[in-house]
Amino acid sequence: MSRANSKSWKLPKKKILIDSSVWIEFLKGQNSSIIQKINALQGENLICICGMILSEVLCGIKNRSERENVCLNIKAFNFLNEDERIWKKAADIFIETRAKGIKIPLSDCIIAAVARNNGLKIYSFDGHFEAIDGIELHQ
Repeated sequence: MSRANSKSWKLPKKKILIDSSVWIEFLKGQNSSIIQKINALQGENLICICGMILSEVLCGIKNRSERENVCLNIKAFNFLNEDERIWKKAADIFIETRAKGIKIPLSDCIIAAVARNNGLKIYSFDGHFEAIDGIELHQ
């Protein structure tokens, strides 16, 4: 392989599971930095979402038409379904962190299990994920 070819080759970028804390700020439409980051990630097809995150986001939207709009737009992202393995991993994460004296909501344990199972980074403003072993955070 020539030197020129090795420079043009890039490792694939890791996909990112975007937490509801980030989506909430994005949907407010007031933080141009977050909007630019989300748009850039979507342009590279790196955004993933799971059922727990979708539910959290939808629970925070009071207007029915806005909820329906989010549901339509969510189809543009990589949607990950939870199966039995995810639920078991979430319970393991919950038990592991509690044993260390760290209280993390079960919803965040589920999100962490989805990320671990799929080899994803997590983009979140929630500090809980920093306390979970094996979770890589997106900056």
